[in-house]
Amino acid sequence: MSGGAVMGATEMDAGVLTRQTTVRIRTRLPALAFFVLMFLQLISPHRVWILLLCALGIVLVLSWVWARSLARSVTISRELAHGLAQAGEAVQESFRLYNDGLFPVLWARTTDESDMPGYPKEQVLIVSTASAYRWTVRVVCRRRGLYTLGPTTLHMQDPFGFYDVTLRDNETNKVLVTPPVVDLPAMILPRGLAAGRVVVRQPAADLTQTISATRPYVRGDPWRHIHWASSAHSGVLMSKTFQAEVSGDLWIVLDLDGSVQAGAAEESTVEYAVTLASSLAERLLQENRAVGLVASGQDPEHIPPGRGEGQLWRLLQALALVNPGGSSGLATVLKEVRSALQLQTTLMVITPSPDPTWVEALGPLVRRGAVPTALLLDGASFGGDGDIGAVRIAVAQLGIPHHVVAKGFPFHRVRKKQVPQASVLESPGAEGRSLSTWQGAEERA
Repeated sequence: MSGGAVMGATEMDAGVLTRQTTVRIRTRLPALAFFVLMFLQLISPHRVWILLLCALGIVLVLSWVWARSLARSVTISRELAHGLAQAGEAVQESFRLYNDGLFPVLWARTTDESDMPGYPKEQVLIVSTASAYRWTVRVVCRRRGLYTLGPTTLHMQDPFGFYDVTLRDNETNKVLVTPPVVDLPAMILPRGLAAGRVVVRQPAADLTQTISATRPYVRGDPWRHIHWASSAHSGVLMSKTFQAEVSGDLWIVLDLDGSVQAGAAEESTVEYAVTLASSLAERLLQENRAVGLVASGQDPEHIPPGRGEGQLWRLLQALALVNPGGSSGLATVLKEVRSALQLQTTLMVITPSPDPTWVEALGPLVRRGAVPTALLLDGASFGGDGDIGAVRIAVAQLGIPHHVVAKGFPFHRVRKKQVPQASVLESPGAEGRSLSTWQGAEERA
């Protein structure tokens, strides 16, 4: 009892310390009182000193045994329902505090080190002997990102308050929160994708899916191009002619240059841009379009176009982790990706940049047949200094459709899940409610 701290039970999992228990003396006054009583008994023997010594000794021993029992018999565990959620949905973790010792847990306080915003940091619990206490923590995810839930530290005491028992559980869970997906007005969809396919008025040498007209057969025309119905009707062989379509592939170019961003937290150009990008990707992938992503910033992303749920997951995962930063301006990014873009590719540029020089970088892409559209974030409405007036004039001179999105744009969340059902936690009606709820119940082992 003279030591300042005593290490209790520990558990190792694959070489990693997952559970660490510490028993510490809160105060040395009981030990000091014990020695004072002994000294008084030596210099002035009396029955009172003996009774006090016996009582104090019993209390100290009982406290020590109680504390050691808590250190050895109490365990805590956590279980995450789903490791993937969308911003605005909820994640749910279940906890279990089990006591199989001879002494009850009269007071316990949990301290959680989770870095998810709004996650409750402390709980106060009571657990009797040979029983378990279960509780659930439910938190609505407000911001995209990768979060760590845990570790958890459990603080307990003996009933006399002489010893502190600390149980640290190093188990953690990872939660990836993807950006929200919102309904976008048709007017801000890329040109050619708002309603059907855009057709370029030029003959196509190769077979495409769109037949424009028929013409008399010319020697050398492939037999598969003959339009037999028209030939039977006119009495002469007729060949099909085709029109080249603008590629259904969409490249989303997301400008996350840190020097042009404005606003803070959810009300920032960064979060608005990411929300627009994720919503465009979801909308067009549902239409069986191939969607790719180029994102500048702290850790640039480059995802080639693809289709299906797997591509949606890749894009949402990348968009969940992007952050502003880097030193590459939008003009540089457009020049770098020029070689990767196929002819007649649809391009959606999302940027708050007030510098019109990046518009010049679109010129070569337009001449190669790219069909660009610009979503301009009005940084001034987010508290920034830039004015996008010059950019609007520049894109208008090139004939590039553009739309301005300002702070307070009415985003309406898509209520259905946008990620694989096995990985998402359903949270109906979670919008606009408190960040977390807590409930618990004790059960007998």
